[in-house]
Amino acid sequence: MPNTREGLAATHHYMSKVIMEVQFPANKEDISAIAGVKVIPLNFGRSMTVDEILSMIIPEKFSCAAEFFGALTATLLMHKLA
Repeated sequence: MPNTREGLAATHHYMSKVIMEVQFPANKEDISAIAGVKVIPLNFGRSMTVDEILSMIIPEKFSCAAEFFGALTATLLMHKLA
């Protein structure tokens, strides 16, 4: 994934595929139970499991997918993973 914008878009794409069955509102445990061991490609040739990514996200609960993806984006940028 060559740059941040493309990296974020690709990461969001892969994440949306693996959490497709999550019903929102949801918490981290709900997401982990469905997709925790799935591997998500990140920018810079890295990859992490959903559980590893969830451990870095600050909110514990998400009212909707948009809230989850906002927290995901902030986390990836904060940790320089995108």
